[in-house]
This record gives sequence, C-alpha cells and structure tokens, in this order.
Amino acid sequence: MAYEMNPQAISLGACKIWFWDEDDWTAIGATSGGTVISYEPSYYDLKIDQLGETVVKKMLRGESASVAFGMAESGLDKLQLAIPFGTVYTDGGDRAMGVGVNAGGDLLDKTIKLKVHPINRRGTGGTDDEAYPDDDFIIWKAGNAGAVEIPFSPDAPRIYRVTMAIFPDLEQSAGRYLFIVGDPAVAGIDTTPPSVSAGKVEVGGVETDIADTVDVDIDTVITLTFTEELNPVTVSGSFFMLKTDAGTSAVNCTLVYDSDTYKVTMTPAGNLTNSTVYELIVNGVRDLSDNRMSTPYIVRFTTEA
Repeated sequence: MAYEMNPQAISLGACKIWFWDEDDWTAIGATSGGTVISYEPSYYDLKIDQLGETVVKKMLRGESASVAFGMAESGLDKLQLAIPFGTVYTDGGDRAMGVGVNAGGDLLDKTIKLKVHPINRRGTGGTDDEAYPDDDFIIWKAGNAGAVEIPFSPDAPRIYRVTMAIFPDLEQSAGRYLFIVGDPAVAGIDTTPPSVSAGKVEVGGVETDIADTVDVDIDTVITLTFTEELNPVTVSGSFFMLKTDAGTSAVNCTLVYDSDTYKVTMTPAGNLTNSTVYELIVNGVRDLSDNRMSTPYIVRFTTEA
C-alpha cells in the first residue's frame, strides 16, 4: 500500500483574532507568543467485576476548552478583555478603569464571541484570505479566567497574556455548544446577511415600488420588506436614514418592525417637501444570527409637485 501525504494540508503561521463588539467584528490587533486553543474531554472509566481493574469502556462525562493568546497592543480596550470585571469610566475623550471588588460576579455574563482565523496559503486569495473560512474557529462564549500580568520592561513590549475559558452556548445546536471549526454554513449555521426584497412608497394613496419613483405623496409612509427576520436592536435611526438628496440631515421618522412579515414601516414626523428628491439609506441591519447587510440599500424618489 502506497503511503500518501498531502503537503498542501500542512500549515505554518500566525492567526488573526476578532471579537464581537455589539454589532460587528472588531480586531484584537497584533498578538505575540502564538495562539493556542485547548480541548480537554473528561471520561468515566467503566470497569466490570469479571475483569478487575481493566477499563472496558470510556464514557464521555464532559468537555472543556480554552483559548490563550497574547495581546501586543496595550490600552484600556484591550485590558478590559483581559480583566472582564473591570469598570470603565469615561469623561469626554478621557478614560479610566477601576478594578475590584466584584465578588460573586458571573463570568458567563462577561463572555465574548471570538473568531480565530489562521493566516495560511490555503485560501484562494493567498496567505491572508479572510474570506476562506475552512480553518476558522468560531468560539461562542469566552472569558478570561486566568491571572493577568501587566509587564513593564525596557527590553520587551507590554503583552497582555490571557487564557480564556470557553463556555457552552446552549442556543446552539447540540454538538457545537463550545465552538465550531471550519465553514459555519456547512454546519447549518446561518451566514447569509439580510437584504431588502421590496421597498414601497405611496403615489396617490397606492403602494408603488420606491426606486426612482416620482409624484410620491408628501404624507407617504415607506415600507421595506426584508428577506428574513431582523435583530430588532438594529431597527433604529442609526441604520435607517431618510434625507433630501442634497442634504445631510435625516428626516425624523418613526420605525415600526413586524417580525412576522419582516417589514419595517417608516413614518416621517411630518409631511415631506413638495417637488423634492429624497434618498433612503439602509445599512448595518443584522439578522438574528448577527449577519450584517453586505451592501447598503440606497434608493431615491421624488415627491409630488
């Protein structure tokens, strides 16, 4: 039998790490000392009287995991990842962090979502193909449970070295509670971003497609239908903007979201201006899996004379 090898599957190199910051992936930045993801199963040794101390079966009792890396970029935002129970204070552009005492705090409440992306040559884009997910690790809930050393040395950079415990995310399907390796879509995880499937305004009281429509009623409401259910947190004025084509100030609108129909209704606070071109921009909206719109939805319409 021939001994087969695949050198293409041998990888050497560092990785990039992102954490989920409210509504988007944020880079950890430069790291130092490598990154290690550890997985440790725990087994029960089954023995029977007839075979004495011989182990006849090992039965899985539980699984634990951790991820360790060194953050080479210092600053309070990085230090807060290392000290999750630190309290950050802000005053304009100035910040400070207080530490202790948070006895009884639940680390699970302070966990973050991580993505570890190895830098290698296996992706079609070369050594740094971020669109190649086959070697990625998605860690649902991680929180630093180890000691934090903050070194000050004239001979070495200041590195925040952390070892984060990985907790199960019970909102995931069984078999992927701790993390997933590879393309999430293959495991049935939603990776498709939402998009607008239909946009409507009113012309003479009748709903009409919004794009480049003229003679739109000045008291129109705007209805947007999405391809899937949205994260309601992102249905806000931060992500939906109606303005005149020549202006920069947003028209004040009330937004109502119907999760059953995936529709967002925008009602301007007052009548729009006659014979005016308006521009609607929708960007940054996310679905329930935190997938963000891949491209902004931008359309224009003109109001009646």
